[in-house]
Amino acid sequence: MIIVMRTGASTAEIDDVKQAVADEGLETYVMVGEERIVMGVVGVGVERVQHVESMSGVEQCIRVSKPYKLASSEHHPDRSSVRVGGVEIGAGAPIAVIAGPCAVESREQLLATARWVKREGATLLRGGAFKPRSSPYAFQGLGVEGLRLLAEARDETGLPVVSEITDPADVEVFDQYVDMLQIGEIERDFHEALSTKDIELMMSLWSQNATFTAGPGKTAVGRQQIQQFWLKSTAFKPSTEWVSDHPAYKLRVTVSGDRGTLHFECHFVDVKTREVEEVTAADMDVVRIDGRWLITNMVGGTAELST
Repeated sequence: MIIVMRTGASTAEIDDVKQAVADEGLETYVMVGEERIVMGVVGVGVERVQHVESMSGVEQCIRVSKPYKLASSEHHPDRSSVRVGGVEIGAGAPIAVIAGPCAVESREQLLATARWVKREGATLLRGGAFKPRSSPYAFQGLGVEGLRLLAEARDETGLPVVSEITDPADVEVFDQYVDMLQIGEIERDFHEALSTKDIELMMSLWSQNATFTAGPGKTAVGRQQIQQFWLKSTAFKPSTEWVSDHPAYKLRVTVSGDRGTLHFECHFVDVKTREVEEVTAADMDVVRIDGRWLITNMVGGTAELST
């Protein structure tokens, strides 16, 4: 990361920034130019000092490399591919279509849907067996029985199956029945919070000392500042309505133990014209605390439609 100080930044301001970086266990290398001073931050986890952008004397912080290194093409020039069952995804393989019911509700429903999506060209079958809801009266999914039904549908149609896992403790049982795990908790809740203007749901996704950068000079530090940012944003204004309640997602996720990185694009599609009206993107660092994934750092904003 590069920290660019404002022209005329004082020695005290520079020392404060260096100390803030040192407090996180990282090193700074100071480069003195004709008009301003630039600091290079070196070490693992430089995203931890993103908050210095809000400190006195700092003009901006610039990420030199992508935060999602394990997934980024910057660090892996060869195109990635994933094999799910007998289906190759990515790296020039034919487009893989994953289709199926949101929730597995019955054997009849699932098998009929599986036959239909295969006939229409789908290459993988998806279905939700666990459907956590905020209301105890809402349908919670069939659980393990739903996973068994997905495996039965795979045996009949030959389609590899995909299902969303909501609890890391369920990995072993999913492993018995499912070919590919779907992890979408943060993205699903993020979109639901924006769509319903639910600020409590939005704030439940952030760790206590998280940072959020929405553009040059726009960094919020801590949940209180982040909440104020969202409350002032266009997304939470009563007059704002999304052009589609069902945006398309594009994700790249890496996980290592209780930490992970996530690149998330949300393509809002006009339901009448089927044109992409807006693209928002975010690079997130996430951590698992008490079994729940929370955002510790996010850099986001509007973006160009990527391929």
